Amino acid sequence: MIKGVPYIKAAQKDGVELFCKRNEKWMVFFLVLVCLLIRLFRLGTYSFWGDEVDSIYMATNQVYFHPHLYPLMLQLWSQWASSEFTYRLLSVLMGAGATVATWFLARRVLKSSCAAFLASLFLTLSPSQVYYSRELRMYTLFTLTAALSWLAFFRWMKRENTTNTLLVITAGSAILYTHKYGVVFLAAQCLAVFFMVPFKQALKKLVIYVVPVIIIFIPYLRLMLYYFRQYLGAQYWAQSVSLQTPRYLLRFLFAGYNASERVTTVLIVAGLILTLKGWVTRKSSEFRLLVVFGFFVPVLMAVFMSMLLPSSLLVARYLIFVMVPSAIMLAAGTYSIKTPVALLVPLTLIAGQLQSITLQYRNVFRAHAIEVRERGEFREACQIILDNYSDGDVIGTTAMSGTHPVWYYITYKNGYPPTRMVDINDYHREHLGKKYNHNEFLEEVYVIANPINIDEFLAAGKYKRFWFYGTQWNEGENPDDFYFNQRTRIRQWLQTRYPEIGVWEFKGVDVRLFDLENPLQDSLDEISLASDVMDSYSR
Repeated sequence: MIKGVPYIKAAQKDGVELFCKRNEKWMVFFLVLVCLLIRLFRLGTYSFWGDEVDSIYMATNQVYFHPHLYPLMLQLWSQWASSEFTYRLLSVLMGAGATVATWFLARRVLKSSCAAFLASLFLTLSPSQVYYSRELRMYTLFTLTAALSWLAFFRWMKRENTTNTLLVITAGSAILYTHKYGVVFLAAQCLAVFFMVPFKQALKKLVIYVVPVIIIFIPYLRLMLYYFRQYLGAQYWAQSVSLQTPRYLLRFLFAGYNASERVTTVLIVAGLILTLKGWVTRKSSEFRLLVVFGFFVPVLMAVFMSMLLPSSLLVARYLIFVMVPSAIMLAAGTYSIKTPVALLVPLTLIAGQLQSITLQYRNVFRAHAIEVRERGEFREACQIILDNYSDGDVIGTTAMSGTHPVWYYITYKNGYPPTRMVDINDYHREHLGKKYNHNEFLEEVYVIANPINIDEFLAAGKYKRFWFYGTQWNEGENPDDFYFNQRTRIRQWLQTRYPEIGVWEFKGVDVRLFDLENPLQDSLDEISLASDVMDSYSR
């Protein structure tokens, strides 16, 4: 009887696998349904923020400061999309597509329909995937194209015919045209070729694969090199690539950024246990190649690059394409579990992912996924201006995160003249130019914030009222934060010179209305806003 137990367990597992194989269509349908339900919940509740308006601006004006694929898709999508919900629906559908593509990839490399279901489930519940599927950005497209590229790559390596060759070239080109980190992805993928076939054959295959992709990418190559020169050595607020990046990415998949440090640690340990178990028990060469060259090699390449080239190009979240191999690693470990008690490990991981998603929806204006800060109620703030705007009014903004929504909700969507928007004293543009080292880029394509000097138009007396639109990411005094200082000191400067006739406070933004026709002084001081406010903290 004792000797027969393993055979009974094996038979039971074979029965589960047979059930999964017979019901593959229903399992995929269930995954897509869960994926859509999670991502569609209150999708249009919160307003667009700065980066999302960036996407709309690129699609509308054919200005590409990111690779072309997503803006072009959004340009077509915007022919019927008109609201926050319908615009973001594009990202939701791409997230669902990534779930399906991951299922096909996992079924291939793990040789199991049940394991493929688990891999897609982990990706579906990933807090980062949920977040970016609800945002008008290219990140879910990056995940989708990564899964499709690996699937086409393995098909092509096994059977090099015309169809598979065209598929792998198309997928590789799509990766590059989705995000600049596609270069890291493809470099790691090409290294895998040398571990799959003899050296000479590998070189031949790389010529067939890489040369057409480079030719297709040539139109964007010049712009990419331009960005590389401009951003080299620049500073950036997001999590940069470092030796902490592997842990950052695991948190990205398991816990999100609203889970406590203790919960995060538990989930990462559970994930590492499953990853190790999957590696030990799964002998499939494609699976191991996917783990090594889909996760470890690109991460190590990015870390190595960060040691040589400290730059704002090297942002950890841009490695989002490693989420697919990560989910497959977790599924391999989970499906290798033989004892019921050990199932607590993957169940803990899934429970942690669900908790993180729940925390996201506890407040739909949740913290941004990289740096903890609240989404602003930009739409509501702009509506106040729209409801009370009159001839002779002018709108001034203090940060790009606020300027972009003002451009969208007031100028682009409602047709108000962009000449009535000013970037206060042009100081924010100057700050961005110094910080990111791309003045030329700002002058050429970043025309949302108009470079009008507030001193000049106030002195000219052409306007009757001034709408001060101040973004407030931080609460309380923070002397080290440029945006907080700029907003606070410009507001104080205005309050000492003009009557404040209206104040509206929203989450993430203040709207204040000043009467320019009745200054608190008989005449304006000779000291300008630039010298009185800006110079005091730019020294």
